[in-house]
Amino acid sequence: MAGEAQATLVERDDPELDSELQGFVQTVAPPSTFAILGVQVDTTGALFQDASGGTISASQFFAALGVGDLVKVTAREAGDRAK
Repeated sequence: MAGEAQATLVERDDPELDSELQGFVQTVAPPSTFAILGVQVDTTGALFQDASGGTISASQFFAALGVGDLVKVTAREAGDRAK
């Protein structure tokens, strides 16, 4: 169903400030936003890496990004938002 995800593994870790989200891109809105699993990801001020871990610019990232691509986001929580 749209807007839902089926969990295949759920792990509880010790509370941390870092959060990770990995999934297939649903929408792309350059220059700074895309969505994974219904979550809008604002990349303003983010660091970007390519598939081999090399550093790339935001414009390079968004030029290569497409719907259906698998991406992983790591964010540090800042109050009620991930940063």
